[in-house]
Amino acid sequence: MRLQEQLATLSPKAHLIIAEGSGHDVQIDRPKLVVDAVAQMVSGTDKAPTRARAHGSQKKDRDQ
Repeated sequence: MRLQEQLATLSPKAHLIIAEGSGHDVQIDRPKLVVDAVAQMVSGTDKAPTRARAHGSQKKDRDQ
């Protein structure tokens, strides 16, 4: 986790999102989290802090 935190400091626009409860395939385990993060990045409306922790169950994210 330290390496990812260090990498996030390399860009002033970087955001570290920790997808708790997911495995290696975060796009499968937490699809809503991934879609929301990409949509915010593309729209330029991402106002999240540099470090955002994503909470919630995998089932909840899959159902939405």
